[in-house]
Amino acid sequence: MQHAFATVAALAVALDYLLQVTAFVSLLTLDTLRIEEHRVDCAPCLIVSYCRN
Repeated sequence: MQHAFATVAALAVALDYLLQVTAFVSLLTLDTLRIEEHRVDCAPCLIVSYCRN
């Protein structure tokens, strides 16, 4: 019984790690695309035009 619990717990930890790593990379990619398109972080549907003097 304890062996089965340890196996399931180890599998759950490994899957949680993989999901967090892949989600972090994909969200970081989306954020980079947002920054390159000059979109606002709280409202990505808005585009900011910069005024440089």
